[in-house]
Amino acid sequence: MGGICTSASGPAASGRTHTDFAVFCGHIYKGELKRGQPDGAGVYTWASEHDWVKFQRYTTYEGEFRKFQRHGHGVYLSADGSSYSGEWAHGRREGLGFECAADGTVLRVPFAPTAKRTRNLCMLVWSSHKDRTVITP
Repeated sequence: MGGICTSASGPAASGRTHTDFAVFCGHIYKGELKRGQPDGAGVYTWASEHDWVKFQRYTTYEGEFRKFQRHGHGVYLSADGSSYSGEWAHGRREGLGFECAADGTVLRVPFAPTAKRTRNLCMLVWSSHKDRTVITP
């Protein structure tokens, strides 16, 4: 990952600063920083001109970071409309999560070395990012 090109930060708390925005080589981050890198809760947006022209939106990740990697609970939304909501460890999907294809098909996916994918059509309802409820038809 590149360094910060532009930033505007708020006051420090517990070794972290909160930033209104930081631009990492064209990509935009808003959230907590530690030592100039995303660490804590935040939103990272990959600002690709191609995505904007093709889909009229950008790819984003909203959730927890550790040392500039997705780590903890988070939601990744691709510009094409597909998404993943679940647990992350060191930048990779880990544990139980939900993949949603652009057509609305939802896969309940346990991410582990020997796990099998399970195809379900369901609706995922979030009351908070830690409390999740699944409603199946």
